[in-house]
Amino acid sequence: MRVTRTAVLAIGSVFVLGVYGVLVWNAPRIVVGSSRLRAITDAGQRATVEYNARVLMVSLAGAVVVVVGLAFTARTYALNQRGQTLLRRGQANERFSRALERLGSPELYVRIGGVHALEHLQADDPDHHTNTQQVLIAFIRERTPRTRTHTSPQPGRWMHPPTPHKSEPEALPVEPDADVQAALTLVTRASTQTSVRTDFQRLHLGGADLYRAHLYRAHLMGADLMGADLGGANLGDANLRGANLRRANLLGANLGRADLTGADLRRANLLGSELSHANLTGADLRGTHLIGVELSSANLRSANLHGANLSRAVLSRTNLTGADLRGADLNGADLNGADLSRVIFDDSTRWPSGYPVPPRRPQTF
Repeated sequence: MRVTRTAVLAIGSVFVLGVYGVLVWNAPRIVVGSSRLRAITDAGQRATVEYNARVLMVSLAGAVVVVVGLAFTARTYALNQRGQTLLRRGQANERFSRALERLGSPELYVRIGGVHALEHLQADDPDHHTNTQQVLIAFIRERTPRTRTHTSPQPGRWMHPPTPHKSEPEALPVEPDADVQAALTLVTRASTQTSVRTDFQRLHLGGADLYRAHLYRAHLMGADLMGADLGGANLGDANLRGANLRRANLLGANLGRADLTGADLRRANLLGSELSHANLTGADLRGTHLIGVELSSANLRSANLHGANLSRAVLSRTNLTGADLRGADLNGADLNGADLSRVIFDDSTRWPSGYPVPPRRPQTF
């Protein structure tokens, strides 16, 4: 015969109550002891001792019940919390899966909804931050065109003659699509940063809105950021080798220790930016406004600063070896300890007042 749970509880309760009754009834013997109890001859005193012993036993039993109740409550709470955690995790995983489905939709508005769904998931479940960052970076890389390299083959290296009337490549977008821009905003938000390193190498991100973006130590080598808004962005220690930052807004941006080797910064707005210890070897800074910019200990070796405005710029301990300073304005600049060996300059170069002009490098044309 199958014993029901109710029957087991009933039998157990009767047993516990029976044990409790026996303990209370025998409390005087247990607490005082049989021999000491028999030694009390006065009936009133004996009744008082027995009463106090039973009260003590009842109190002890009550304390045990309280302790057991607390333990049971704690266990129930822990189980409920575990259940809630598993439920939330399951709901988060379901939301994550639905967001991924939206990101793969052919409809633009559905993809934007998928990005915002991941944004809400990040806010509700911090455990999904790393996963959502990885997905969003992959989404950006998948839906963003690559930069183009304009390299011509060396004469005599053709395996076959070039095909005549080859169709022109599709024009690159002026700015990212709305879904990509939404993903960029979320990925580069400082509050959502994880250990995932941002990798936008060789992506065409021209005209992107990256205002105050957190791109510390980001991989942006060869990226096209022409005309992008990077005002106030954190690009410290970022890899921007060969990046196109032409006409980009870098007002107040942090580029300290960034690698800008060979980067194109023509006509970029760098006012108020931080470029100390940055590597600008061979960078193109023609016509760039660098008024009052912090460039101490930066490497500007062989950089093209033709026509750049460097007035009041901090260039102390800066390596300017072989830099092109023709037409550059260095009026009021701090050149204390700067290396100006083999620099190229002409009569239109403006030097700080009282600064000893270095020997002019002979030019060959």
